[in-house]
Amino acid sequence: VVENTNTNTRLGRYDLTSNSFTSLGNMRASGWGHVPSERPQHLAFFAGDLYYVNYHNSTTSLRDDLIRIRVSDTAIVAQEKVMDLNGNTGLNRVTAATVDDTGMLYLAAGSELKRFNLRQLSSLANVSTTSPVWSGLLWARTDGFLYGTNSSTSNSRNQVSRIASSTGATTFQA
Repeated sequence: VVENTNTNTRLGRYDLTSNSFTSLGNMRASGWGHVPSERPQHLAFFAGDLYYVNYHNSTTSLRDDLIRIRVSDTAIVAQEKVMDLNGNTGLNRVTAATVDDTGMLYLAAGSELKRFNLRQLSSLANVSTTSPVWSGLLWARTDGFLYGTNSSTSNSRNQVSRIASSTGATTFQA
């Protein structure tokens, strides 16, 4: 959970079993290896860490920084830049992300659906350049497809589509 206020961007964890919230810390506090310029609109979990792509409103070279957040049960341990995903040439604002079991990170960046290999830290590639603007992405282990919620129009905001991870082709689900 990322909470945004005028003074901080708080990262927390919600436990469904105990119905309790634990604040892990302020992502915008000084002292981290990387401090986000604004609240991330997405987080993806892989191999015990959280990841997001930084977005900076006025500096293109800061729009493709892959950031890793390391957490313990009670606090943020580290927040650091892993690498530039797109050679400092920037990306559209990433609005959604998910990771599959192989470590492939899928990113919704404007009308582009991209993938990046987190295990090898290489190969940012386009899946589709004509994708809807996804506000949420989920990878389903049971069938190997991505699922997304589309934020492009008010009529499609509550709809779920199945997305082919190799082509970005979508099929309306519900």
